[in-house]
Amino acid sequence: MITSESNKAGPYTCDGVTTEFPFSFPIFAKTDIRVFLLDIDNKETELDYITDFIVTAENDDFTTGGTVTTLAVYDDSTLTILRDVDITQESDYVENETFPADTFERDRDKLVMMVQQLVELTSRMLRTAITDEAVSLELPRVADRISRFLAFDATGKPIAAKTITGVPVTGFMESLLDDETAEAGRETLEVYSQSEVKQLRYLRHKGRYQNYAGNNGTGQGAEIFNKTTDVSATWDQYAHGKGDYAFKGGVYDGKYVWMFPAYSDDLIRINPATGTFESFAHGKGDYAYYGGCFDGTYIWMAPFNGDSVTRVDPEDGSMTHYAHSYGTAAFAGAVFDGRYVWLIPEESNTLVRLDPEDGSMSDPTGVAISTVYAAIAFNGGCFDGEYIWMCPFDAGYLVKLNPVTNILTNYYVSGRYEGIVFDGTYLWLFPATARYILKINKETGSKSYIPTGEVSGYSFSYGCFDGISLWLAPNDCSTIFKLNPKDNSIVKFSHGLGATGAFAGAIFDGESVWMVPFQSDDIVRIRPPEFGKQSILLIPVGAVIQYGGAVAPLGYLFCDGSAVNRTTYANLFSVISTTFGAGNGSTTFNLPDFRGIFPRGAGTNGTLGSGGGSVGDYQAHAFQGHKHRQGGWIGNSGGDHVSIPWGSYAPSSYPSNEPSSNAAENNEVLPYTSPASYSDGTNGTPKTASETRPANLSINFIIKI
Repeated sequence: MITSESNKAGPYTCDGVTTEFPFSFPIFAKTDIRVFLLDIDNKETELDYITDFIVTAENDDFTTGGTVTTLAVYDDSTLTILRDVDITQESDYVENETFPADTFERDRDKLVMMVQQLVELTSRMLRTAITDEAVSLELPRVADRISRFLAFDATGKPIAAKTITGVPVTGFMESLLDDETAEAGRETLEVYSQSEVKQLRYLRHKGRYQNYAGNNGTGQGAEIFNKTTDVSATWDQYAHGKGDYAFKGGVYDGKYVWMFPAYSDDLIRINPATGTFESFAHGKGDYAYYGGCFDGTYIWMAPFNGDSVTRVDPEDGSMTHYAHSYGTAAFAGAVFDGRYVWLIPEESNTLVRLDPEDGSMSDPTGVAISTVYAAIAFNGGCFDGEYIWMCPFDAGYLVKLNPVTNILTNYYVSGRYEGIVFDGTYLWLFPATARYILKINKETGSKSYIPTGEVSGYSFSYGCFDGISLWLAPNDCSTIFKLNPKDNSIVKFSHGLGATGAFAGAIFDGESVWMVPFQSDDIVRIRPPEFGKQSILLIPVGAVIQYGGAVAPLGYLFCDGSAVNRTTYANLFSVISTTFGAGNGSTTFNLPDFRGIFPRGAGTNGTLGSGGGSVGDYQAHAFQGHKHRQGGWIGNSGGDHVSIPWGSYAPSSYPSNEPSSNAAENNEVLPYTSPASYSDGTNGTPKTASETRPANLSINFIIKI
């Protein structure tokens, strides 16, 4: 009798330790089992029976299932078990013999197993809807479909198409299907490549903001100096006056630094240009929030004990609360993936996906987090441009979420960590009670353990990446860590603000690193010396710069006069509006067009008095109005004379055709044709063209979006 409804078990997470994986469906023979591994690169491999795994059951009774034991330990993979019986009928019933009930039961069981196999197989196939009209779905022959793509004609029948001719598609899809390269396709879709998306972790933080007066922070600026490494950085302190356990995490929105309230009654916003800050009361009690994120338009605060997820408008600090039902100590951090906000579960049993358009929340993975992982599972997360990564606290696993398929993948790690950062290549886990900074190559999965030298307490609580170095925020540690991701070297700065819960987060604003105070009375701002010389992230939206590449870099568009969407490029539109053209007058606007022309400063020059017009004014090429001094030949017949204009031409001899004796009297004009251009004997042959211009070298102009 078959009571199980499936012929598949798993997928199980391979954690580098487990080798035994159970299945609950019956089999007739051990060879009925097939085992598949899916690695971190989504490569599927079938394991070999005996060579790679064995199949066991108590007393070799497989009527209720058994166990697959792998002969090697697998990590960073998932394992799936499949029953696959032979499609045969081996029984021979002899007429008039005693009815073989056991054999008959076994044969019926095998029939059910084969049906289940077919059901599992067809579930992975393309199928038409039940209500669909009957139509032949037979594919063209192999010879007719080589190097072609599957399409459907006007009747719904499959065809092998090499071009889009004859296939009804929209104009947009026609332009996309015509693209021969991935780069051309991305340009049509107006999307970035995967490598470009990875760099968006800072470039997302743009928007429309206004300045607000705040309360001046206090504290004398000083110099941090580490004698062993000879590294210095400017240090500022600002008293926040919000008490102990004040803040947990923060973000930079492109204009202001925000620090999220833990025990503080207020969210604070800091103007990095002045060091002033303003407070915004949230009214959600103690330990209301732990962390949050910025989605390019709004700030989102993740609720810890608060009863709501809170959206903050960065223009005026106004808040909108969205009630949740996920309990207390629910979340510790939030991550924006370009479409949704993901709330990282601490004690919540749910990984929550929030739609920033309406604040609605859902559970797309369906995984019971605290049941599968731990009661206090994760603390912080990050987005690498492709996946969400959740930092393990008690979970025991670094967990990767595919936000498209909502599949979770586990990677075994040991120790407690609080905070995770992606630097473009590596994932960095900041140690809480762990004694090592964990470095993971996102592409290969290889791990490196970098000792901190801290041996007690909660060493660090979150951190940030400034584009060059990693900064670890000290919790029960007396030093701030600056780590070079290229060689793993560490520079330590003594902060002198206590070694018990000092900070809980670090924020980079493009120029300075801000340490978020937890039990410290002061906000600390560090200005790394390298950012006194350069700032890779402070180019304002609308800035036009020269660029030698053939493809516009991430965060820029070519200044080619194109009409672009006002919503897609809302930040740029808010800066330049229709200065360079109104596009279609409603949904698009034009970029400046610097093709073939030179830029000129707008307005009137205070010294020369020359004017360049207003921003966006175009001037065609022109030659300044002027007069030439004319010379000529004087006739000598009868005292009469006439002037023959030569312009700047200075001939070596006079023209041979003297004017007649009465030339002046008759107003005679001598026929004389000058060549197009002449050398003055010193500066070479004059250069002529259809325009007046200086020597130049062509280059692209790009505009920051």
